[in-house]
Amino acid sequence: MIILIPAYEPDAQLLEVIGAIRAADSALNLVVVDDGSGPAYRQIFDGARRAGAHVISHRANRGKGSALKTGFGFILDRFPGQDVVCADSDGQHSVVDILRVAGLAGTDATSMVLTITAAGTYRLSVPSVRARW
Repeated sequence: MIILIPAYEPDAQLLEVIGAIRAADSALNLVVVDDGSGPAYRQIFDGARRAGAHVISHRANRGKGSALKTGFGFILDRFPGQDVVCADSDGQHSVVDILRVAGLAGTDATSMVLTITAAGTYRLSVPSVRARW
């Protein structure tokens, strides 16, 4: 299981999220995409690396969609066939919820789990697709 975290100009909360995920399940791989945050945020991303996350950087901000696409491409190359859960860098998603979604995602190879904070969790059956980045 891979936890993918896109980040633009994050604060120390990113390191808290990574630390909490690591404490809950040290076997999870974390991929953080720095979406062009700039040199002022280098210490945060260096801390993410020290905590064991793979950090990929964009030279300039390209938006969350592009950061996710970069992360998925990295995951396809490095961790083919692994399930992925996306989480925010600001701690919006609790570690309990991240792990709950991870558990749901790993139960069916043809499902996509979507969560909406106020409304609950939905499982969709989707056909297998080949990603093209």
